[in-house]
Amino acid sequence: MALEYLEIYWERFLGVVEPHLPEYLHWNEICWTFVFYLAEARRHIHRWCRGLEPWQIVVNTVFICLCVWVGVEILRWLYSWIFCQDEGFITRMKKGFFKTVRRLPFLKEKINAELQKAKDDMNKAWISKNNEHYHTKLPDKGMGQQALMKEIDKYEKLGKIDWAAGKVSGTVYHGGKELTDVLTEAYKRFTWSNPLHPDVFPGVRKMEAEIVQMCVGMFNGGPDACGTTTSGGTESLLLACKTYRDWAKEEKGIVKPEIVAPISVHAAFEK
Repeated sequence: MALEYLEIYWERFLGVVEPHLPEYLHWNEICWTFVFYLAEARRHIHRWCRGLEPWQIVVNTVFICLCVWVGVEILRWLYSWIFCQDEGFITRMKKGFFKTVRRLPFLKEKINAELQKAKDDMNKAWISKNNEHYHTKLPDKGMGQQALMKEIDKYEKLGKIDWAAGKVSGTVYHGGKELTDVLTEAYKRFTWSNPLHPDVFPGVRKMEAEIVQMCVGMFNGGPDACGTTTSGGTESLLLACKTYRDWAKEEKGIVKPEIVAPISVHAAFEK
C-alpha cells in the first residue's frame, strides 16, 4: 500500500518537475531505480522480520542502529586521525612505533636510568650547594623591610656569572647604568598602572600607541597597520602567528595553515 501511494505521488512529482530538468541526466530512470531498490530493501526487511515478535524487532532495530552509529564514529575517528592532524601520517606512525619500543621492559629501564642521570646533573648544576633555605609557604607574619631587603640581597648573590660584562649571549639586553636608572624611575611611576583600563591610565595607552607606530614606521606598515606591545620575543611571535592563523581562516578558508621556516628559526615557532 505504501509503495502504491509512493508511485502515485512520484508520478505527479515527475510530471511537474521533469520538464525543467536536464534531459541528459535521465531523471525518470534514476528515480525509478531508486524506487526499485527501496522496494527491494522493504522486501528483504519483511523477510528478515518474518516470525519475530514485536519486542524482538524493536531490540534488533536498536542494536543495528547502535552498531551503525559505532561504526560511523570509528570511521570518523580514523579519517580524522589519518587526514586531519597537524603532523603527517608517516611521521605519526614513526612516533607511535618508537613510543611503543621505548615501553619495552629492557629499554624502558635503560631510558629511565638515563633520564634520572640527566635530572641529577641538572640538580647539581642549577640548585645551590650552600644549603639554602627555601620559602615554600606563606609566613604567618610578614618580614620587615630591612629583613626583606637582606633576603633579596641573598637572591641577587646566588648568580656567579657577571652578565653585566656583556659576555652572555641572548640573555640580557643591557643598556648601561644610565638607562637602568631611567627605566627604574619610569617603572616606579607606572608600577600600579593597568593597560586594561586606558580611561584610568591614558598615559599608558598613549605610550603603547606611540611604540606601535614607531614599529609600523620601521616596517612600512601603512595607515591601516596596528599592533600591541608584548612581554618579549616569544609572545610577539605567538601573537603574530595567531593573527595570521585567524586571518587565513576567516579570509582564505585555510583551516590547516603551515609555517615555512628554516631550521635556525626562533624557538618560539616550535611552540
